[in-house]
Amino acid sequence: MSDDPLFPEAEAKQRALADYKAVLGTVIHPEWIVAYKDDSSHDIRTDGKVAARVKPTIESDVTRVCDTHVDPYWDLEIVEDPANLLAGYTSPWTWGNSYRIQ
Repeated sequence: MSDDPLFPEAEAKQRALADYKAVLGTVIHPEWIVAYKDDSSHDIRTDGKVAARVKPTIESDVTRVCDTHVDPYWDLEIVEDPANLLAGYTSPWTWGNSYRIQ
């Protein structure tokens, strides 16, 4: 059993939307970014070394249910990537806070 608090699905979605609205347009430093190269997605560990602005993201991605959690995606615009960790990658995104619903 998970130690994560359990939320009703509607409340979890509201929380995920509130989290997203709180960072929309701001620059964050995610630990991981997912992006595409050669038609495949890749998980890229950035350790917070990449600065990315949270872009407008469709609501269904922000309130996405995956198995037992509301597990949001946030679309990103790369602002700074001094080590070129994302060179050649497209459509970057990261995860928002996940909320357990089951």
